[in-house]
Amino acid sequence: SLQNGADAFGISGSGPTVFAVSNSLEKANVIGEYLHSHYVQNNNGFTHVCTLCQAGARIEHQQAS
Repeated sequence: SLQNGADAFGISGSGPTVFAVSNSLEKANVIGEYLHSHYVQNNNGFTHVCTLCQAGARIEHQQAS
């Protein structure tokens, strides 16, 4: 994935999950296609490309019921 433009790549410690971070949607789609073709082994596997919220982290208050 790093060869396909990922800025970072990691492996989950609690399951068969890998993830990559990219600074562009175009690169993310290329990485997703690569991961899908090289790592998904059955109908239960999948790849998913998502985007981060540009507003950043924030605290949301909920009223008690």
